[in-house]
Amino acid sequence: MEKSRAIVVSQTPLTGTDGRELLVVLAEVTPDFTGVPHDHAGDELVYILDGSIVFTLDGKPDVALKAGETCHIPAKQLHFGKTASEAVKFLSIQVRELGTPGLRAYPE
Repeated sequence: MEKSRAIVVSQTPLTGTDGRELLVVLAEVTPDFTGVPHDHAGDELVYILDGSIVFTLDGKPDVALKAGETCHIPAKQLHFGKTASEAVKFLSIQVRELGTPGLRAYPE
């Protein structure tokens, strides 16, 4: 069974901001899933569409989110998510430099 799925919804250069783009990703994650620690080159805003998730951010308190809630994850902030007994669907909205990877994983 597939543990998670991510679909790029939009990827477009930002106007008035040379060399930067906006990336919107729809993520769907199964119940009882723990993600791999990773970061993003740019800031990320997470918006929960359905379900709930706990994000662990290196050096900061955990952030528990449910449908309708958001979380800002600063650029280069190591983090990962963990679901409980229900699946979660969320949007990851990132502002980043053109050509940088969507995420950089740091497996334990």
